[in-house]
Amino acid sequence: KGRPVVTGAERGIVSAASYEAKDLGIKRGVPLHEVKKICPDTIILASDYESYSLISARMFNIIKRFVPLVEEYSIDEAFIDLTGMQRPLHMSYKDIAQKIKEQVELELDITVSVGMSLSKNLAKLATNLQKPSGLTIVPGPLIENLLKLNKLEKIWGFGNNTVNYLQKYGIKTAYDFIKIGRAHV
Repeated sequence: KGRPVVTGAERGIVSAASYEAKDLGIKRGVPLHEVKKICPDTIILASDYESYSLISARMFNIIKRFVPLVEEYSIDEAFIDLTGMQRPLHMSYKDIAQKIKEQVELELDITVSVGMSLSKNLAKLATNLQKPSGLTIVPGPLIENLLKLNKLEKIWGFGNNTVNYLQKYGIKTAYDFIKIGRAHV
């Protein structure tokens, strides 16, 4: 904890990086010999997919204790529909999200970032605002601000080619994209 760590020793490239490693500019796909040049003290580990899968299953089970509608998006990401859960859990949506976050962190000793908003895309953008351990809520009136904060590269589903193409038209943020509309591009 608190040190630059990467996995991928078995492949010779970074598979995953801790936030400390990311802060140094180490990303997925970087060759390990480059990692050692960037930061000689980086800890390089082999990937352990069996352990990751077990922790992932435990995380999703914790979430399902609170809410029935859980879409497992990846090994470490989920979309959770909290609609209608305030009354049965006797908590606000914010409190439900906070409780799930706390429980995952307590039981698994990992950090969790949570984003809440009106759609999956917006929730994903909100999640990225406070990493590695945050809870960001973006209600309807603040969506425009969220879209203005996020460059196209941060938008889920926008690849390099799409970003480059849109930037030729002066579209740089999610807000620019929404404002101009697809018909103009």
